[in-house]
Order: sequence, then structure tokens, then C-alpha cells
Amino acid sequence: MLDSRLTSALAFCTLCAFWAGCPAPYRRMATDATGGSTTTGSGQGGSVVITGSGGAGNGQVIVSGDGGSDGGAGSTGAGGTFMKMACGSATAEPLPYASGYTPDPGNRSMATSVAMQMSNTDRAQQMSGLPQSGSANYNVFNQEDNTSLGIRGWYFRDGPRGVNLNATADGKKDYATAFPVAIARGASFDVDLEHKVGEAIGDEMLASGNTMMLAPTVNILRHPAWGRSQETYGEDSFLLGRLGSAFVVGLQEYIAACVKHYAANNIEDGRGTANAIIDEPTLREKYGRHYEMITREGGAAAVMAAYNLVNGTHSTQNQTLLTDMLRTEFGFQGFVLTDWWAMNGSSAPSSLNPGTAADPLTKAAVNAGLDMELPWRYNYLELSGLVSSGGLQASQLVTSTARILEQKYRFHADKMTGYGVKPSFTMLDFNTFI
Repeated sequence: MLDSRLTSALAFCTLCAFWAGCPAPYRRMATDATGGSTTTGSGQGGSVVITGSGGAGNGQVIVSGDGGSDGGAGSTGAGGTFMKMACGSATAEPLPYASGYTPDPGNRSMATSVAMQMSNTDRAQQMSGLPQSGSANYNVFNQEDNTSLGIRGWYFRDGPRGVNLNATADGKKDYATAFPVAIARGASFDVDLEHKVGEAIGDEMLASGNTMMLAPTVNILRHPAWGRSQETYGEDSFLLGRLGSAFVVGLQEYIAACVKHYAANNIEDGRGTANAIIDEPTLREKYGRHYEMITREGGAAAVMAAYNLVNGTHSTQNQTLLTDMLRTEFGFQGFVLTDWWAMNGSSAPSSLNPGTAADPLTKAAVNAGLDMELPWRYNYLELSGLVSSGGLQASQLVTSTARILEQKYRFHADKMTGYGVKPSFTMLDFNTFI
């Protein structure tokens, strides 16, 4: 059996061969405060050579190798910068249709204006799922519609391999196309095909009256016995980022995408209490890289915060993940929502209103950058009261509500009728199945 490090290296090399000369989606710039260093190396026998310069304030450090030539010495200098490349030095974008998200100024202005005029109760409605229920109601895939303001709630569906219409057990003939599982699609390395799968799923989402797909799943597959191994594309973060971006771009021709599960969510048993201890470089370069690609290239509308803890703090209340990395470093401009009931560290719903006992959890989540709790208005039922008591600022609710509304306006998901970016091509008939 191949060592896991070797299989990862082989996967990366295969990707580089397939997408020849692909650049990083985001070339992280850094400054060498102490001056450039000298690096030499030999390329004998096909070894990798590191060449470059750190001087003159604009040097590049590129990993390269031609299987025979010698690497020359890098020059020295003060205050040099470097550009970190994924592989090769191509100037063309491998996904020409993945241009990211450029906010519409009108949508952003309107979202901010409406959020500022709302009451805290209305803001809490936008920032959460259905009113908390004590019954065994598992139709938990939509928000409330705000009929007084004419704003439709989000209508969610699961399904990396197609639209899961049957999850609510409504007794209807809820059939949708079942595509090959993502792990099989990932083996193709075919970004254009994945783009078309995203388009088809987006079309069926809209035809069935739904406006946000809870996909793609881009967990890093660490073990084939992981309970959801079929939902993700594989173990390589670059592969996850490329295929995830292609899927999102196709899907968002119709409706919004929510990429999940952020971050380091690689185990199913005990996922609500698992604590991933990760050093800073690994967290960003391995477990964050594909989310950066999908938000920058694909322009995903939303990111789902996972159940697990990262370095001792739940993902749903983790400022390092939700603000420092996702928004500040990655430039994410959508909104963050929870996995279902994840704020409490469990996927099991509770019928008990936590009341003021939820205040510390709610404050930590809002302060960390969590915009929406799902599927119920459970801990976030306390939002209005916390503003009244001074535990939170009304401006924080305005910020989150505006983020949510901007994405609703972007995909016309706020409309009671005529929602979606463009009309669906297909039609859903609940009464027949051929």
C-alpha cells in the first residue's frame, strides 16, 4: 500500500499534468522583513529545484524542475517579496468561466438599507430558520417567509449527487435526477463536466421551488469508512477547490450554493465533539485552501460552519475560521450558516427553549461571524433580547442581515414568485413518475 504522503504527492502531480501550468487562484503575497535568502539546488536526476530571488522588493520564488538542469543561486536583498505559485507559471485562468463574485452595488445598498430599517425581531427572522418546534417536525429545509415585508425565506435542499426532495417525507412523488456520487466525479478530473452537473442540479432545484443547494461537500476524505465518503471529491485540497468551483459556478446560474462543511470535518462518529488540533500553516494551506478557491473563483453565496471544534473552539463560534480566515484572508463576501443544530455541538434537535442559557453561545457566535442559525430559531431566538440588554449591538444584527439579504437579492430568492436567476428549463410534476 502506498504511503498517504506519496499518494497525495502523486495526486497533485497528476493534477499539475492535467491542468498544465495552472496558477494558484490566489497568489498570497508576503514580505521578507529580514531580506531575501540565498537558495541553491541541483536538478540532477529529476529532483525539484527551488530557484528565485528575494531582493529588489519584487522577487519570485517558484518551485520548478526539468529533470536535469542545475538550479542557480538566488540573489540576496533587503525587504524582498515573493509570489507563491501552485504549479508552473501560466498566465491564463484554468477555469475561464469562474470569475468569482463581484457584488452589485444596487443589491448591496438595498440590503443595507432594508436591514437598517428592520426591527430586531425581523433581523432575527432573517438570521435563523423556522420558529423553534417541540414536535417531531423534520421539514426543516426552509426559513419563514416575511409576508409583511414581502421577503421570501431561503428554501434549502441537500444533495451533492442531485436534489434530495424526499427528505421531508411529504408523501409526494419527489423524484429528481441522481447523478454519480461526487467521489466518482472527482476521479474524472473533469471540471467542465462538473460545471454541467452543477447547471443541471441548479435547474432542478429551481423547478422544485428551492433556492439554496447545501452543496458542494468538500470535506477532505481521510478514510474510506467515513460515513459520507461518497459526498466529497477526494483527498486533495486542490482537486476539491477546482471541482467545487466548477460545480458552484454551474449551480449558481440558477440558484445559490452553500459550500460545506467548514472546517476540518473529516469524521462522522462524534462529529459534534471532535476537536481538530491543527497548526496555522496546515489549517490554511490544507484545510482552508479549497474554501478559498471556491469562494474566490466560484463566488459561493454561503459557507456552512461544521459541527466539530477546531483548536478547542466550535466551528460555529470560531473567529479564526469565520472572520480571520474566511472574510479577511479569503475575501468571502457571502454569509455563514450553521450545520443543522450545530451550535449546540450536536446534530440531535432539542425541543427545549434554551432561554438566557443560550446567551453566551449566541454572543460568541455573532461575535465570531456566524450570520445564520439553522434549522430552527433556537439559540438565535435570544438575538433581540441580547441587543436590548446590551450583550450585542444592533449594528451586528444589521451586518449579518444585510449579508443574507444581499445574497437573496443576487439570486432573486427574496421574491414570493419568479425567484431564481433565470427560469428553469425543466418542470416538476409531483403526480407522475416515468
